[in-house]
Amino acid sequence: MSPASIRRPTPPSFTQRRPHRPWSRHHLLLELDARPRLPRGIPRRNQLRRQHHPPPERLLRDQPRPAEFGDNRQRRRPYFGGNYYQQKYRPYPNFGDIDLNEHNLSDNYHSLQVTVSRAKGWFNSWFTYTFGKGLADLCEDSFVHQNCYGVVPFDRSQSINYSYYIILPNVSQNHLGDHKVVNGILDGWKISGIEQYGSGTPFTDVPQGGANHNEYSGNQTIGIYGNISGVGISNDSIAGTPDESAVPFVSCDPRKGLKPHQYFNPSCFTSPGIGQNGTFRIPYIHGPSYFNDELGLFKDFKIRETGKLEIRAQGFDFLNRSQDKYQQYDSSLYLGYANGVGTAPTNVSTGGVTTTRTGHRTLQLAAKYYF
Repeated sequence: MSPASIRRPTPPSFTQRRPHRPWSRHHLLLELDARPRLPRGIPRRNQLRRQHHPPPERLLRDQPRPAEFGDNRQRRRPYFGGNYYQQKYRPYPNFGDIDLNEHNLSDNYHSLQVTVSRAKGWFNSWFTYTFGKGLADLCEDSFVHQNCYGVVPFDRSQSINYSYYIILPNVSQNHLGDHKVVNGILDGWKISGIEQYGSGTPFTDVPQGGANHNEYSGNQTIGIYGNISGVGISNDSIAGTPDESAVPFVSCDPRKGLKPHQYFNPSCFTSPGIGQNGTFRIPYIHGPSYFNDELGLFKDFKIRETGKLEIRAQGFDFLNRSQDKYQQYDSSLYLGYANGVGTAPTNVSTGGVTTTRTGHRTLQLAAKYYF
């Protein structure tokens, strides 16, 4: 799809631009691991079934026949990796993992962008606003492809950028007698700055780098641990396979009922059950927003015909605003369970609450000589 754009001048000396930016890709490569689910407690419709498996006779061709051992003439087969249960329920127990390649992944991005700029005289400024959304296959699920399609972890629904460049009036020349030395010190100063805002990136409950091979990095993954009716939470016990992540159920809107510095309501994430996996596609939950501001004051002093000295004073995070942040493996992002199916986590009071604040004002003085 090609972008559509509207551009028009807006007096005085401003220009507006409102493009729509679509982006879509299809038939991307998906690599599947065809290890089957354990059938106990798992609905039959969720077990892996594909028509393009190689026929058993071709797979078994030229393989050694199983030897006979012991007085009871027990037939044994070679061991080809995986734990006992994985080997027991594989369609072809003599073989290891069967990898399948398909071109069925996709990603999409759509946005509305507004740009207003002014470049004339003593005051120049640029303003941009973007409202958009990015969707993609975030991981690889050999059983339910739709589990992996959702909002990309780096998506920001709204983004605002404003920058400016101001040439200050010549106070000495116009109001203080127009003395050459005083003019050189007080006149010719310029101010530049930038203000940025971005809405928070989304949460996910698919573990980074886990069984579903989430390829995106980030610190906003909701994880689970503990026991369900005396059985430890794991991919095997919940999903029936090591190749699908165990995730909680979503029982209410986790964006409501929040405390200060809390970004999701842990009470809405209830425990899965043995053979009863939870919800992969959770609501869009925004994490901490992004703020940035910079302010600079600078002036050029002419030293010679071909040389000049630039003096610059800059402030970063000039307004000194603290920002919430989740650390990698932040304990508030892990929900613990100790009861039956559908129960709230044991750490409701601390789940989802940020304990780290970042950001502080930084001042910088610099001099640069051009020759």
